[in-house]
Amino acid sequence: EWSPEIIRSVNDVRYWELRLKQVKGIMVDPETIATYREAAKLPLIRSDSIVSRMEIVEFLREAKRAMYANQRRHVELRQTYLEELAEAVLIRRRPWLGEEGKEQQKEEQIEKQLKELIKRENLRKMHRTIGFLLKSGRGKGLLQVDIPDIDAIPPPGETFGDPDDPKNWRGPWISIKDPEEMAKRVAKANIKSYHQAHPTPFCGEPLGMSLGPYAESPIADKILNGEHIPELLTENLMDETKRMLHELGKPPPLVVHKDLKLHITMEEYKAMYKKMDENISSSPSTRHVGHYKAATKSHLLPRLYAIMMTLPYREGFSPWRWRVVLDVMLPKEEGNWRRNAVWI
Repeated sequence: EWSPEIIRSVNDVRYWELRLKQVKGIMVDPETIATYREAAKLPLIRSDSIVSRMEIVEFLREAKRAMYANQRRHVELRQTYLEELAEAVLIRRRPWLGEEGKEQQKEEQIEKQLKELIKRENLRKMHRTIGFLLKSGRGKGLLQVDIPDIDAIPPPGETFGDPDDPKNWRGPWISIKDPEEMAKRVAKANIKSYHQAHPTPFCGEPLGMSLGPYAESPIADKILNGEHIPELLTENLMDETKRMLHELGKPPPLVVHKDLKLHITMEEYKAMYKKMDENISSSPSTRHVGHYKAATKSHLLPRLYAIMMTLPYREGFSPWRWRVVLDVMLPKEEGNWRRNAVWI
């Protein structure tokens, strides 16, 4: 895990290694030495005053010991860094929390900021892992799918379990390697996984059928408007579900924040895409990210894209292409191809 303390200790080792080369008569760029000294935060007078080979070797050994010790504490050092970063970010955004009497509120806000930083960091790790595996020549992808062997005969008086419940299957498995058959098996597993909500009132009959697949039916409008709906749709519902329907018909309490704005400016568009990595995946529109980065040089296109980005946010809708989802199957464990042991 990266942290400023580990980076500093690594630069400390590199500085003394270059100093050792220097005293051995090997040519070393003085600017490179100065760069590592500054990165290691070594005092100029103290470090430059050490010229004997024996002293430099001793300092190099000490620097390596410190580096190895920090590497063993890398998780702790990273956590400390994130805590300090969370406090710095919070004080920069809300300087009034540094005032006397705000200690409790400050601690609560720091904890929230820290959780958000950890969440973002875990997300970046996941994206790096997926990106590494999907690069050409790296990772094996899904080469096969193992499913329960339904033709296997258990010993007398015993059972292998339900083949539709592979997690608890105790019998033999067979491997499917044909791509089309693999796709069918994976799709079957996904249907079961993604349809776990079907028995609930909002998906089953009669209420779910009346709402429609996107809850855009007249019945859905009546529920949201707090209007009466036919008793036939609610007579068999639990009291908790009826109360939920009643709450859906109440207008939501709108909290207007003074800093909340529903408009994305041309300047914000430019600032976002100028620092965006051009190698990230393109959107379902198939336009490359480089197109949007190049658009920042135009006088017209940033304004156009800023308006397009503002409309869904302000009017409360999402374009159809935003609703396209790509499922990727990745094994949870290397070499484990069982149908229930893959990430979706």
